[in-house]
Amino acid sequence: MTVRDDPKRPPLYFFLSYARSDDSELIRTFFNDLSAEVRSYAGVSPGVPVGFLDDETLNLGQYWSDELVSALLRTRTLIALASPRYLGSEPCGREWKVFADRVRAATARGQQAASAHMTLLWLPPPKLPRFVEETLYDGDLPPVYGRAGLRQLMRLQDHRDHYFRFIAELAQRIVHAAQNLDIPPGPSDLTFEQIPHAFARRNRTAPTRSPIRIIVAAPTRADLATRDLTAFRRDPRFYGPDATRWAPYQSTSQVPVADLARSLAQEYDFVVSVSAVDDGAARATMSVLLVDPWVALVAARRAALTASVEAQQRSVVGVFVLASDDDLETHRHLGSLLMSLRPALSTLSARPDVVFQEGVSTMEAFAESLRALLERKRVHPIRDAKAPRRRSNPGQRPIIQNP
Repeated sequence: MTVRDDPKRPPLYFFLSYARSDDSELIRTFFNDLSAEVRSYAGVSPGVPVGFLDDETLNLGQYWSDELVSALLRTRTLIALASPRYLGSEPCGREWKVFADRVRAATARGQQAASAHMTLLWLPPPKLPRFVEETLYDGDLPPVYGRAGLRQLMRLQDHRDHYFRFIAELAQRIVHAAQNLDIPPGPSDLTFEQIPHAFARRNRTAPTRSPIRIIVAAPTRADLATRDLTAFRRDPRFYGPDATRWAPYQSTSQVPVADLARSLAQEYDFVVSVSAVDDGAARATMSVLLVDPWVALVAARRAALTASVEAQQRSVVGVFVLASDDDLETHRHLGSLLMSLRPALSTLSARPDVVFQEGVSTMEAFAESLRALLERKRVHPIRDAKAPRRRSNPGQRPIIQNP
């Protein structure tokens, strides 16, 4: 039985593949407009999902969510929004590879399946790989599309008629391909790391990408049994066998926060490494420090943090002390924990070129702040003395209590 025949899942007519750092609100508008037209031409009731958009809140903290994998395996067409960031994105390159392999398998069975894979110019890159050019949408579009892409076409009021005619024509192509092609679903056990990056060859000749290190200062699960923390009955779900497995935002995602940071940094074309403060790694060129306030009470971890700050301080561009809204034990003692922690971070908190935030209470807030930092450092990798700073969570004043 094919994915199409699975009675437990509704048909998925298209999958929208795009770089997560590209104009998310405008892309959401495009997705909604296209979904409405596909429903009309397919005879699907209003409100029934016909496409998949990897919303940032859905996939926050994961390379690939279960929902994304399911959608990628059962979608009948893939629409790629090409931009310079898209061609540099590892997640997008892997999405492309999975669907291209499915199309290749269908072609080997004798189907003319290439029409199921369509690329649109969102923001035209200086040069497209030949295999991407072969999938370019060839519909009737005004010259501004070729010069500035769909993004600009949507922004210009003078081209609204062109835009809606294009949406209608694209929807018809999607529905025709979906109803006439049977593309094999591909392996059901996909993981992010196993899939080759389709654009990797192109990236070898691209400008050198900047390296960045994510450094994590957090207790381990074994630390919870030490005298320092037993009195507080810390929830072991937050921790793992080493600091890099720390996952403070359990209600949003069980994925370690270092993995979220790695995923976001890769979206901004950085070469990313992750380490704990106590692993003795050599000084990085650029680094971001993620801190659990509870390291203040674990003598060995606090000492490692102090040593790491001393060794890495010239490379640090951001410090984020995280305290989830749902972690009541952390918030009960946050004031005193921060007071104990500040001496170890004082040299970084005093620097105007370091983004320094305490008490970041949600995964969304952390992701937003890290994206802003990464965007600035991607464009201006040298230290920026005008970096925005926030000492604590907006509207939240820590209450000083003794642990």
